[in-house]
Amino acid sequence: MILKRNEVDACLTAVKNNNKALPRAWLLYGPNEGLARYYEQRVLAAALGYDSEGGIRRKSSLASNHEGVVRISIQALTKGGEKLRDMLCSPSLFGGKKIVLLEVSGADKFDARAVFTDCLEELSKDEESKNGDSILIVRGQALRKDAVLRKIFEEKATVFACYEERSSDVIPMIKAVLHKEQIEVKDHLLQAMGEILCADRMAAKQELEKVVLYYGTGGKIDEQVWELLSEWRETRIGEILYDAFDGHSENCARALSRLKVSQINGIVLVRSVMRHIQCLTSLAARGRDDGAKLRSAIAHWRPFVLFHLRERLSSQVRRWNSRNLYRLLGDGIDCEKLIKRKPKLQWTLAERYVLGIAKRAEANNRRSKI
Repeated sequence: MILKRNEVDACLTAVKNNNKALPRAWLLYGPNEGLARYYEQRVLAAALGYDSEGGIRRKSSLASNHEGVVRISIQALTKGGEKLRDMLCSPSLFGGKKIVLLEVSGADKFDARAVFTDCLEELSKDEESKNGDSILIVRGQALRKDAVLRKIFEEKATVFACYEERSSDVIPMIKAVLHKEQIEVKDHLLQAMGEILCADRMAAKQELEKVVLYYGTGGKIDEQVWELLSEWRETRIGEILYDAFDGHSENCARALSRLKVSQINGIVLVRSVMRHIQCLTSLAARGRDDGAKLRSAIAHWRPFVLFHLRERLSSQVRRWNSRNLYRLLGDGIDCEKLIKRKPKLQWTLAERYVLGIAKRAEANNRRSKI
């Protein structure tokens, strides 16, 4: 059974209010790894009887604090479906629910039918007869429509696809967290927080924990919130840079206008561009012509590259040659010098530099299609 986001939220709310039993098997997959992790923790919290909405409880510790929760990878299932079925059907050592968290990556090669078919049938029978209390939560990356894993779970379990979010998707979560702690926030600050925090749901929840701890129960959010979200704002700048180097000039312009409200320094933006250029040149040196080496280099790159941005970064490494990158780097150095001479125009100059890159990438994309 495929559920949309509002249907998943409604299901977990019904479980919380004891109006519905929690489905026994879940598949959470998609390019938005943060959203998949967020809903994994919400389902786990609902299964253990915790509040799965709002609050500042760090649910990442739920799996390690309960003896009935087992987290494994697909490589650990060396005996196919029998081992997974045994894990789900065997009683918990200390009583209570038995919950298995299974992570599947795109590089894993396994027979999905052999691993999951029997145990999903057992869980389906238990759910219909209201026997047992075992729960299986599988979290994976992007899956094609014809993927066997998707087909099996769509027939016998609950499936939720996690794609990229907009600010309107995360604002309800922000409201829920702040309302639970009785923290006031003005509408314009709420909208701006939504724009900044919409890239990764799980990381956004952690950033909100910092906000709650800083303002305290009953507090009132003010402009100081930008300093608290400075690290996450850097991530937001990163997404703007991806749009620029991909040639999405319209998206880049809109994102820059939204970022402007956070009163960011123009030099910070320019230096972020130059760090991205250095990243592209370093990755190109490690394996521009070797797909496997390039993917491995991106996976181990620090600071961490969000999963949904890795393919875009790989494409940029192949598309931009070293000569053009060094030219952009020189333009960035000149832009920073100009900003220091004319600080009142810092944002205008930085914005012009980023949009210039986007226009150049856009022109290159048009030429490559001819």
